[in-house]
Amino acid sequence: MVDSNDKILLASAASRRKTDRFKLIVIAAVSLVVVSLTLLVFGTSTKDLKSEGAKSTLYIKPNQKADYNNSPDTDDELAIKVLSDLYSIEVRVALLALPENSIYGNQATGLVTELNRLFDTAKKSNQAQVVKQIKVNLDLAKELIDKFQIDTETAIARLNQAFQSLDAKSFKQELANLVIIAKNNEQVLLWQQKKNEVLEYFNYQLKADRARAEQKDEMELASLEKVVELGFGFSNTESRIARLKDNISSEKYAFHIKETIDYIDQGNFKLASSEIAKASNLFPNRAQIKELERTISINLKRIQVVALVAKADAYGQLDQWALAQKTYSEALSISKADRLGSEGKTRAINILKLKEGLLDIYNRPLRLKDMTVLKFAQRLLAESKTVLDRSQSLKILYQDVDRLLSSKMVPRSVFIQSDGNARIRVQGVGYISPTEGKFINLTPGEYRFYAECNGYQTKLYEIIIPIDDEITPIRVICGDKI
Repeated sequence: MVDSNDKILLASAASRRKTDRFKLIVIAAVSLVVVSLTLLVFGTSTKDLKSEGAKSTLYIKPNQKADYNNSPDTDDELAIKVLSDLYSIEVRVALLALPENSIYGNQATGLVTELNRLFDTAKKSNQAQVVKQIKVNLDLAKELIDKFQIDTETAIARLNQAFQSLDAKSFKQELANLVIIAKNNEQVLLWQQKKNEVLEYFNYQLKADRARAEQKDEMELASLEKVVELGFGFSNTESRIARLKDNISSEKYAFHIKETIDYIDQGNFKLASSEIAKASNLFPNRAQIKELERTISINLKRIQVVALVAKADAYGQLDQWALAQKTYSEALSISKADRLGSEGKTRAINILKLKEGLLDIYNRPLRLKDMTVLKFAQRLLAESKTVLDRSQSLKILYQDVDRLLSSKMVPRSVFIQSDGNARIRVQGVGYISPTEGKFINLTPGEYRFYAECNGYQTKLYEIIIPIDDEITPIRVICGDKI
């Protein structure tokens, strides 16, 4: 419920804020005007009367019926003057202040008309008789003003009570009563225009009160926000909303933190990350959030690394070592210190290098006649032997190159034909004395034969000794004569 200090005090318009939502309350100004005018008319006139030398005072209490019999009957002219001043300055003003087009306004209009007529008549006829009639009408004026004051105050009090009690039925009834009393009054009409909004306010405020009693913070908050939206947010409403938002945020934060910790314990770091993000949206700067985020990040990275290493291992099992190397590298980009990732990458690089080297040997076997190349090939075979169980393609290359070295790279008999004049130099092997034909043994490979003759140009022959193919005789003779 809204505190009483924050209610619209319909009877005290002077203390209200001048915002649109309080325009409804200005109806109270009517009663204040009436009270003030009544006191002026029937209270403060004593001094004026005394100053005019009246034999007795004319003082009327707010709830006392006027008694003009003590006015100066022996001096009708003076009495009329005093009463005329009283009427013109105070009574007439009070009567005309009553709401137009109402039961009070209509009566007030009749009284003003009658009193105007009487004071005009007093100038021409029996003044004593007119004085009595004036006093009677002034009594009627006092009664009308008092009745309006009492009726208005009563209606306003009941309307105010209904407003404070959030009683929609009573509010509608009392507003209808006030309309009858002050028909066509601007402020009353404004109340009527705002009636639906007031009733809506009652509805949401009652919902908020029930929600508060049931400790349903979110429901209470939603209702109070509607109250503010309607323009009925009093002094404690905004502070209550702030407290509710803080309570709700704290409750949500505690829930998300608990969920985060539970998911971490379960090893479900994806859901833990989702929950901690929700908590961070509420209180982003809390140290607890930073610590949990760090824990989640470490574990999520670890999960990523494990998954990538497993994927790379799978590539290795499929003998797809280029993909394995790439995937191991991805894992190490997340965690450089991962031992399995580092070992896997090293293994992948080694297998790829061994395959590349053996394939080059196999594709260019004739280079094996070079001792350096031969030793390199032998080293590749020795290193490959340790990892043959990890790569079927490497194993096949190993077998092919091993056969090449053990069974194919044996010296072959080659027949050399010449003219009997040339001294033949075989690069890397030695010399053949001048001959017309001779067999020599050469390991398969690429060779350079030089025919050297006195008086003739040295002639170069590039010869390939195949591994398996038939070897035709090789003719080497001197070059052109110098």
